[in-house]
Amino acid sequence: MITFSLGGRTFIREILTAPAAGKDHETYLFKENFIGIVSASIAPNFPPSPKLLKFADSVLETIASIESESLVDTLQQSTSLLNTPNSSRFSLAIAKNNSLFSIGVMGSCSAIIGNYKESTPKLLFDSRVPLDDDIANELLPIYNNDTSDYKTIMAKVRQETGFKKEQSSINKSYYLEPNSFLYPSQIIFDTLDIADLEYLLLFSDGFRRLIKPFGVFNSVDELLKASLEQGLAPLSALLRKLENEDKFCSSYPRLGRCDDITAILIKAIG
Repeated sequence: MITFSLGGRTFIREILTAPAAGKDHETYLFKENFIGIVSASIAPNFPPSPKLLKFADSVLETIASIESESLVDTLQQSTSLLNTPNSSRFSLAIAKNNSLFSIGVMGSCSAIIGNYKESTPKLLFDSRVPLDDDIANELLPIYNNDTSDYKTIMAKVRQETGFKKEQSSINKSYYLEPNSFLYPSQIIFDTLDIADLEYLLLFSDGFRRLIKPFGVFNSVDELLKASLEQGLAPLSALLRKLENEDKFCSSYPRLGRCDDITAILIKAIG
């Protein structure tokens, strides 16, 4: 782990980035007074774009470059600056340190905040967003009754998934379009004094697979405890092992064998 300074305090950090084969649509940025992860995606029925990861990088660089006390204002300003590839959308989890330490999440990314003044950690997560495993459970008949090969089954799953994500989301919050007026208003955020920050965990929905569908942990509290005690790398290795052991997604229904895994953990040491 690497030590760094934030707001006059010393923290240690651990960064996990584990792209899934054929995806690699998530990225992170760690720079002075800014921490963030982005999970980019393509709208249903569009093929994957090689520009997607570059777009994800530009989202973070653009947001980090804007000087504003308000995360909503920051995102509002970023809408006119982003060069958005056709039909690309994204989720994110970010933290900026200004006069206060602000954390925000949108879409399927999450944050867990440890505050010295609070007895329990705070989870930031958009409960309106349908998680992939919830949608996968609705598609069980495809998994259980189709005798086709894995590739054919997954093509059917992806086609049905796009429809269900669009229909299930409130204001299409599963996908966030940066040129939409809804984009800045979707953020869920919290603020605290940097002196009170004990730890922060930002993670994409791929990392959350350890809770659902695989059930390694029963809650985000258990996931957080393991992250703090074991570190992120062992958890990523365990998740990949479980994904690859269930090659056909039949024991643990999900939208694809493997997913990108991205997480950032910081802990105060001074």
